Amino acid sequence: MVETLHLQYFLGALVSLIVITNPLSKLPLFVSLTQGMSEERRRQQALWAGIYSATIMLVSLLGGNMLLAFFGISYGAMRIAGGLVVAMIGYQMLFGGNTPNNAPIVRRDKDDYAFFPIAMPGIAGPGTIAVVIGFSTEIAELKDYVDLAVALGWTAAAIIVTASASWAVMRYSDLLTRRLGPSGTLVLGKLMGFILICIGVQFVGSGIRTFMAGPRSIGRNAPNALLIPSSRSWRDCGACRRRFRAAAPCGRQEAVAVQHEEPERDGRSFPEDE
Repeated sequence: MVETLHLQYFLGALVSLIVITNPLSKLPLFVSLTQGMSEERRRQQALWAGIYSATIMLVSLLGGNMLLAFFGISYGAMRIAGGLVVAMIGYQMLFGGNTPNNAPIVRRDKDDYAFFPIAMPGIAGPGTIAVVIGFSTEIAELKDYVDLAVALGWTAAAIIVTASASWAVMRYSDLLTRRLGPSGTLVLGKLMGFILICIGVQFVGSGIRTFMAGPRSIGRNAPNALLIPSSRSWRDCGACRRRFRAAAPCGRQEAVAVQHEEPERDGRSFPEDE
């Protein structure tokens, strides 16, 4: 189980974040804003931009669920809204520009652009934050605390790797600009846009499934997570009560949901549970 979580949350988060941030698309912004700065100053700007962006994403990962709870937003609504935002950004990248988090045009009248607009919204913009909170809602549904801690740790590792990739691109911006050229950057941006649309559709599908499961579902890993019918209480059926006690010997009703099935009566009598 733990090994599966390693692969699922680390690689899943890493691919999604690399695509949504698209570090190579930050080359024009970084080069234009740091033009005329010394080499040492440019290195500092790249380093602090990476630190700021990692901090923003980590705060979104750890505090996203609390923010949703404060405003009363369900996980399904967040995934659908975030998926639509991500898909729209991917559409813009595919058929328009190649920057996933469009930073506003900023006048070059200061010498510190690490936080704004490079880190936010350049790297950790609305789309990136939506992706991170989307992952945090999936992690919050894990029932085992060990699995939850492992998933959080590997998702945080993916965030750090993503921020490090953005830092590396900005650190060696001059070299990459000469090697890729405008055409290479444009083609890569179109490819990232298509992948981003796929990720957004996946988020929307996950949100729809969460809505369809309903608020009384007991979790995605519960083997008998079925809704309790309203027509007849399961407590009135002896077979259902026996199943409940076998599945939840601790007596906690919320530990399991039991599906009540009306037996077909063909004239025979059914003994009630004692």
